[in-house]
Amino acid sequence: MILEVRHLRMVVAIAESGTVSRAAQQMFVTQAAISRQLLGLERRIGRALFHRTRRGMVPTDAGASLLDAARAVLPHLARAETALVVRNQPSRRMRVGTPHPLAMAWMPQALSACRAHLAHVDVQLVPDIIVNPLAALRDRSLDVAVLIEHPHDLRLEAHTLFEEELVALVSASHPLAEKTSVSREDIAVETLVLHEHDACASGALPALLTERGMIAKRVINVALPAALRAIVRAEDAIGIAPRWQAADLAADLRVLRVTSGGLSRTWYAIARRGAVPRAHLSHFASAVARIVLRADLSDR
Repeated sequence: MILEVRHLRMVVAIAESGTVSRAAQQMFVTQAAISRQLLGLERRIGRALFHRTRRGMVPTDAGASLLDAARAVLPHLARAETALVVRNQPSRRMRVGTPHPLAMAWMPQALSACRAHLAHVDVQLVPDIIVNPLAALRDRSLDVAVLIEHPHDLRLEAHTLFEEELVALVSASHPLAEKTSVSREDIAVETLVLHEHDACASGALPALLTERGMIAKRVINVALPAALRAIVRAEDAIGIAPRWQAADLAADLRVLRVTSGGLSRTWYAIARRGAVPRAHLSHFASAVARIVLRADLSDR
């Protein structure tokens, strides 16, 4: 057999990091070793797996096919490895926390599912809102941080949990109420109400809107969903919230897409590189995905 597990992990590492050097750091091997492994695999299958461009390594058609297969196979292997762990081995701790109160809609259930599958691991929810989760990871007071921003730090690794659509909320009397979406031009002359807890690191939601070119006339940050609902009703402002949360805020508010193409953000599980077994992180990510889909959080 030509393909080995190390080949699958190598292809994923190169595709996600964009360069051989960063992939080598991620896999804790030398750059030369990764280069030899890639060249050897390409020679054995007779096809190039990556285009070498100025902007980094880009998968060829063959590389993209192998990448899809690797992403499908590796989580199953990780779960199999975990299932084979001897039950009476010393307990290992995995402390999970987040600065985002919204994650409490699904995180406790996901951790409960992890406990059922990782009987040898002491899975703990850190209940307090963490002001600086990255610092907590680095000083080892936290093992996994659930965030909606991807820290570009080679000392940390990120596992994608799910994508969440953000929508606009307006009152029934608002001039935009009969539209299906709000545009950047609409937002530029409106007041936005954002549900962000004061402890959320770096103001992720305002940063996301700015990055997408959505600059409002005025922005109001609130810590409670009830405050967002009240301000949207009273001031004819536009509220921004996850679609699943919008359904619970008020039946009399209109829900619109943010631009015709929609606006989404990605949730990640962040850990110190090598500190948490990949099988444990894969179990957590799979549990979150199952719960989000079952609860229909992203589409409700």
